[in-house]
Amino acid sequence: MRELAELRLRFALPFSVLPGPGSVLLVFGEDVRFLLEAPELDTWLPALLASLDGRRRLRELVEALPAERREEGKALIVRLLGERVLTEAEPIIELCRRPRLAISGEGRLAEALRERAPAPASDGAPTVRVLCQGDLDYARLVRFNAESLAGEDPFLWVSTGPVARGFVGPLCLPDAGPCLECLLGAFRRLSPTPEVYGALLEAEPGRALPAETEFPEHGRALLVELALRKLELALEPLTSSTVHLLHVFECSTLEVSSHRVALDPECGACGGLR
Repeated sequence: MRELAELRLRFALPFSVLPGPGSVLLVFGEDVRFLLEAPELDTWLPALLASLDGRRRLRELVEALPAERREEGKALIVRLLGERVLTEAEPIIELCRRPRLAISGEGRLAEALRERAPAPASDGAPTVRVLCQGDLDYARLVRFNAESLAGEDPFLWVSTGPVARGFVGPLCLPDAGPCLECLLGAFRRLSPTPEVYGALLEAEPGRALPAETEFPEHGRALLVELALRKLELALEPLTSSTVHLLHVFECSTLEVSSHRVALDPECGACGGLR
């Protein structure tokens, strides 16, 4: 685990902060309330809570407090973290200009994304690496993940491989947050037949992999739009947490679901310790 002081924290829910004489009440809806009480608490804690936006590390927030309040402030934050009022914030992605997409992969999905990808903002625009897959070649996904972790650019995975569903992965960073092998590990743990993933990782390219032509065209178009929208959100000053989610499109029901991807402490690529 990373040191507590290095964490960037945010509220787990959109709490309202209501100060009173010697107290601070946190309210979410009608049923979730958390009351903190201590002498003069209302004079300094609301400002500390307002700074918990996930952009600064805990040690920076504590150091900004008056010296006589630092231990008390840290203890209260640890308490709120333990009560799950606070949670670790997603990695900060700041794409100040529209990026250039370095798209890897062949087939209809890659072609569709290349056709729809907007031009970069300028010659010096940042790069986002994207792997498009129309098969279940997870060995290639692992290689792409390793190459991306060794670089400096954000990276993204889009896949129609399972045929029954399509994926738009989280926008990953080389130095923070979960990587694509963390995601693959989550797939394996949730699968009723986890041994399949081992077989796919060892399979020769092109063997026992579904044909991309079986994936519906409307679903492929939707995945492309989801990927592009995710990159647009990364351009906003306060990046939406949506960019860090896995989005899954179900072909049979036309449903799109989103899922948070956690760091995997047993990840062989990033170690879950970043």
